[in-house]
Amino acid sequence: NMKKIFLSALLLCLALNIKAQQEFHTIMHHFVPQLRQVAYSATKEEVNLTLLYCNQWRGIEGNPQNTLLSGHYKIKSGGLAIGGIANQEKCGIKTNSMAELIFSYGINLKNSLLAFGIGSSFNSMKWDISDLSDEEVHDLSALSQTPDCRFLSFRAGLYLCFDNFYFGATVSNLNKFKSNFYTPKPHGYITSGYKAQLTEKLVLNIEGNVQTEQFTGYAPDISATLASDEKLFAGLSYRAEKNIGFHIKVNFSRRLYVGAAYEHAANELRKSHTASTFEFI
Repeated sequence: NMKKIFLSALLLCLALNIKAQQEFHTIMHHFVPQLRQVAYSATKEEVNLTLLYCNQWRGIEGNPQNTLLSGHYKIKSGGLAIGGIANQEKCGIKTNSMAELIFSYGINLKNSLLAFGIGSSFNSMKWDISDLSDEEVHDLSALSQTPDCRFLSFRAGLYLCFDNFYFGATVSNLNKFKSNFYTPKPHGYITSGYKAQLTEKLVLNIEGNVQTEQFTGYAPDISATLASDEKLFAGLSYRAEKNIGFHIKVNFSRRLYVGAAYEHAANELRKSHTASTFEFI
């Protein structure tokens, strides 16, 4: 269908032309789709459990490091699916721990499947100021008065998939929360992808993502992944501000897979640091 191809191509062009830096980034997010698209789990029949580790901008002191566990299960008797995400991010003196419960429901249409999803997460942010000087603590006076922060966050979205085309949209931080040093604002994810059957065993998946952010506006990325017989996956990605990545995943069986990714920052970060990112699933 030309309309589907055009919509996918339009989003990919947008991802190539808008420049920004993401707040939170994983190279292999397309292997953990419910991280960005809350309704995704209702579109898949299998049980999935994924462990992901990301060491972003290695070489920069206090760089972000994330350990994430994601899983989902679709109830066979209907379209309901249950999922969950647990993540801990360490970035400088800040540690952010998050646990989310996800519910999604899929509706079979004539030639597609439409899913709706909601997620509720508990977030705990802590700042370790024990190693800061008195002058630095004074500069962070508001933070030193309330070093810990706990809040609930909600998100909702939809996911539409055909045989070879998919589209998802999710809005996060729907509820209002405010402290004297941190105020999360609503932001959204848009995902669009197209799968092309090249040969009997080779499939090319092209995916574009755009994330709206509370600090930097838009954060786009694009990826192309070649799958061989649903066992070996290899691809390239490009993220805003000239971040170029490579990823690979191997399915040893229907229940076991491993993967790794590397991203190189070919921008200002490269001039003063070895700002590369490593990721494993």
